[in-house]
Amino acid sequence: MSLLTNLSAGQINTIPMDLAGNKTKIIKAVELAVDHGCGVVLFPELVLSGAGCAHLFKIPAFVRKCQDCLVALTKELPAGAVVGLGLPLLADNGRIYNAYAVIRRGEILGLTVKYLYKYDNPLDDSYRYFANTTEDVSCTIEGKTFYVASRSINCRGFTLGVAYDDWPVGFTDCDVVVIPNATPFELGSLESNLNQALNLSRDINAIVVKTNLLGCESGTLVYDGQGIIAQKGKLIAKNSPFSFKRENIVCEKCGIAPDEDENDLIVKAISLGLFDWMLKTRSKGFALSLSGGADSALCAVSVAVGQALALEHLGDKKYVEILRSLNIDVKDVEGDHETYIKTEVMPKVLTTVYQASKSSGKITRNAAEKLAACLGSTHHELEISKAVDLYIKLFDKANDGPSLSWEKDDLTLQNIQARSRLPSIWMFANRENKLLLSTGNLSEAVVGYCTMDGDTVGGVDPVGGIGKSRILRINRQIADHGVNLGPSAYIFNIKDLSFVADQEPTAELRPGGEQKDEKDLMPYILLDEIRRLFNAEFLGPEEIFSKVRADERFKDLDDDLLKSDVAKYFRLNARSQWKRKRFASSFHIEKDSCDMWSLPILNDSFNCLL
Repeated sequence: MSLLTNLSAGQINTIPMDLAGNKTKIIKAVELAVDHGCGVVLFPELVLSGAGCAHLFKIPAFVRKCQDCLVALTKELPAGAVVGLGLPLLADNGRIYNAYAVIRRGEILGLTVKYLYKYDNPLDDSYRYFANTTEDVSCTIEGKTFYVASRSINCRGFTLGVAYDDWPVGFTDCDVVVIPNATPFELGSLESNLNQALNLSRDINAIVVKTNLLGCESGTLVYDGQGIIAQKGKLIAKNSPFSFKRENIVCEKCGIAPDEDENDLIVKAISLGLFDWMLKTRSKGFALSLSGGADSALCAVSVAVGQALALEHLGDKKYVEILRSLNIDVKDVEGDHETYIKTEVMPKVLTTVYQASKSSGKITRNAAEKLAACLGSTHHELEISKAVDLYIKLFDKANDGPSLSWEKDDLTLQNIQARSRLPSIWMFANRENKLLLSTGNLSEAVVGYCTMDGDTVGGVDPVGGIGKSRILRINRQIADHGVNLGPSAYIFNIKDLSFVADQEPTAELRPGGEQKDEKDLMPYILLDEIRRLFNAEFLGPEEIFSKVRADERFKDLDDDLLKSDVAKYFRLNARSQWKRKRFASSFHIEKDSCDMWSLPILNDSFNCLL
């Protein structure tokens, strides 16, 4: 058997600190590889411990447990299998390193450590927890001393190089090079990972295996779980990203999965993140305040798509077992899968509530009702007007000044409506042991267009890492074409999302029915472009104005209005940092998601630049 045919990239859905659980999944993945005729399985970095252990990586007691788990793993591997995997390592000098080990049954073949030669990836915070070295360092495990500074390991039959970057130096004698970087998904990352593997395999004229973690490991970062095998610049194998399997492998026999639509990939990333939140918190699903607007609609859609994908990837029996382990009482799978998800599963895993105030209109109520019926969620309608009126009366009675009025207290009266929706949806979540979903988007987060302790509250915000203009495009596409669940699956249809996609975004907090988000702010496409230029390209107000002015999309904008909108963005952005500190956890999707940048909470409102 050739080395190429014998190789596989392994991925497991890790849980930080769950050493026993991660070990079991690694063994299952190795057994799967052996069943496919592969004797070499290469996993990503920190797969044994989980990559999101943060401060625990500084604790020697925890790192020693990881090393003990590595030794235990060598005793349980299938005979003949050679396995590469990452873990934290306590060296003889007392320092802790990000290490990569190659093992087989009963033996550690070698160790190497990650050299942190650059810090230009804001998603990689290894430098905060692990020591760096360019010198040889020793580590003694069960009486055997290993020297770990080399970038290659002799695997008794072939030499494996370990590359955490695309620097092709030091691999001339290697038969195979693994790129084990745990790379969280963001827009553009799949193409970047593929190019890295292809370019390195061409530069070193050898086989390169790129492997990654899988799933939402620790709350916000979603790993795509993609395995890539390349040889001398040619792609040999690549799987579809975002598998819902708990363990997976990619080998030459798997072939090359087709590229997928970007919007479908975003929905799949969110859906996998939500499914992992449900499993890892042992919740019975989700509770959602379904407003009839774009953001909450995409949240609901993502829950449904996640259940549909899980059924396709895990199979009927395993999927039902997982739901029942969470005390979600579902029947065995019968009939077509889409009908089963919408009629049997969704009524149990998603509770939606439309909460109407005096400012709510028939269009959003109808949109929420139609979408809930299409997805199959258990849907309720509540009137919050009496609760709002009671709060207003209580305030007016306690306040010595004039009574609240829309003429003088517009913001106060808008916010009390949003906040009055909070207690009831929390009650549904608590009573049913479900996760409360928050529904804020990235565009509104950067300018603070939200109500604290209102629409910002929840355990997780599925769309918090996505700009509003992109959400509107995604909803339109899903309404028209559905979600493609994958090459071997089907199109998941949600045609009644059109009742949401056809609307102009509105907060519906001001009476009269004329309130529109883009009138309050600016066109979302403009807001998102300003956001991108500031957060991702690091441009100031004057440079942003010049860039936008030259953009054909905005050629009809008046100069004075554009200057005003740029200034408005910076003023709102500066004064809302305190809000962003309190948002629910959200998935990192766009490069400039809120987890990637920050401002001082107290600041001069950008007066120095405006």
